[in-house]
Amino acid sequence: MKECAEKYDKPKCEHLEEGCARVLQVPLARHHGLPNFASFNYHVVITCMQRAVEDPVGLCVDIYGTTVCEGHENYCKDKLLTSNVETGQKKLAEFGECVLRFLLF
Repeated sequence: MKECAEKYDKPKCEHLEEGCARVLQVPLARHHGLPNFASFNYHVVITCMQRAVEDPVGLCVDIYGTTVCEGHENYCKDKLLTSNVETGQKKLAEFGECVLRFLLF
C-alpha cells in the first residue's frame, strides 16, 4: 500500500497487513499461494491498513469500541507525558505508534 510505504518500511507494512488480516479475521491470499489481490476480500485489509496509518484511534474504536480504546488511548497519552519526546509532530507520531501496538500486534 502506497500510504504505508511512504510512512513506514516494508517489514512494518507487512506487520500492519498481517495485523489487519488477523484482527478482521480475513485470510491473506498469499498464505494460500495466491497474490493478495486475488481473493479473500483484500480490499478490507487495505482499508484497515490505510486507517491504521491515517487514523489509528478511529480504527481502534471501530474494531474494539470506545471503552476499550479510551483506556488504551489514556495509557498512551500518560506514557508520552513521561517521555522525552520534544516536538508536537513527533509526539503525535509516537502516540499513533502506541495505539497501533495495542490494536494490531
